[in-house]
Amino acid sequence: MTQDLYFGALLEASGNSGLSIVQFHAEDTSPERTDQQVVAALEMLSVELMKGVLVTDYY
Repeated sequence: MTQDLYFGALLEASGNSGLSIVQFHAEDTSPERTDQQVVAALEMLSVELMKGVLVTDYY
């Protein structure tokens, strides 16, 4: 999990497959604000995350 929006591009350029990245961008990154949203996204995308995907979300 990263807030670095260039990380996905770097991983793609490396040719490495099978890894998953979850990117998120939010003004307020406090756990109280983001925890529930991040957990919900991870649960919803659990199958895809096992295959290797790039997930980007903005809060």
